[in-house]
Amino acid sequence: FASAAALCRYPHNYGPCCTAGVEEESSLDGSLNPTSFHTPDALAAELTHLSRLDKRLSAVLERGAIKLLRADWLRRPGAQEEDPRILRRQDLELREARTGERIFLSPEEAASVLRAGRREIAALTYGWCAMDDP
Repeated sequence: FASAAALCRYPHNYGPCCTAGVEEESSLDGSLNPTSFHTPDALAAELTHLSRLDKRLSAVLERGAIKLLRADWLRRPGAQEEDPRILRRQDLELREARTGERIFLSPEEAASVLRAGRREIAALTYGWCAMDDP
């Protein structure tokens, strides 16, 4: 399962450009599940391609322009009943400040997860049905 999910700081007309992803399929030992790759060489090539983006993404995470949600917070007991939708980043930041819940990874933690190279960050984007209803 993914360690974290991303939320972007910059809203567009109909919502954030990056919204939290919940999970990424993984094998029992936590590594990327290669079921979608036909050979070990294809998997290695794909991971090499992805890792080229890490340096730039790490800098963005360290600045806090993209925040990562704690996957454990997303999977907490009662989360689906509380609100089946993922709230906007701004609303989650307010909630974290008000309640003291640890909703987001710190910028340093987020960059560290990325630099670990285990591909434990997932992202999900979606369009809003209306401006006032993500």
